[in-house]
Amino acid sequence: MSEQKERTRNSGPMGGPPGMGISVEKAKDFKETWGKLICYCKSYMPVIVISLVIAALGTLLQIIGPDRLKEMTNEIMKGLPAMVNGQPVLGAVDFNAVFSIGMLLVFFYASSAIFNFVQSYMMATVTAKISKSMRTGISQKINKLPLKYF
Repeated sequence: MSEQKERTRNSGPMGGPPGMGISVEKAKDFKETWGKLICYCKSYMPVIVISLVIAALGTLLQIIGPDRLKEMTNEIMKGLPAMVNGQPVLGAVDFNAVFSIGMLLVFFYASSAIFNFVQSYMMATVTAKISKSMRTGISQKINKLPLKYF
C-alpha cells in the first residue's frame, strides 16, 4: 500500500486561520501618518467638530443629573422628621418640588440620550463615507497598475 502522508495545516495560534500571529507593520513616522489621515478627512472636519460638541453636551447633561438627584433626595429628606413624628406624608414632603426636579431629570437624561444617538449616527456616517472613499481610492490606484505588475 502507498504511504499516506499526514498533512499539517498552516494555522495561526489556537488553531485559527493562517496569518493570525503575523505582526502588522507599524508606521515609521506616526506623526506624519496621523497628519496625512487628518488631511484626508479634512472635508469631514466640520461634521466631526459638531459631533464632538454634541458629545460634550450629552456628557454634560449626564454629569448634571446626579446633582439634581441629590436635590430631589434632600427635598424628600426634609419631610422625614415630620413623618417620624406622626404627621401625614402629604404635608411633610413637598411633592411639587420633587415632581419638578424629577421632570428636569427626565429632560436631562432624555436630551443626553438624544445627543448621544445623534453623535453616534453622525460619526458612523462619517466613518462609512471615509472608508468608502479610501476603498474607492485604493481600487482606482490598483486599476491603473499594468497587468505585468501582478
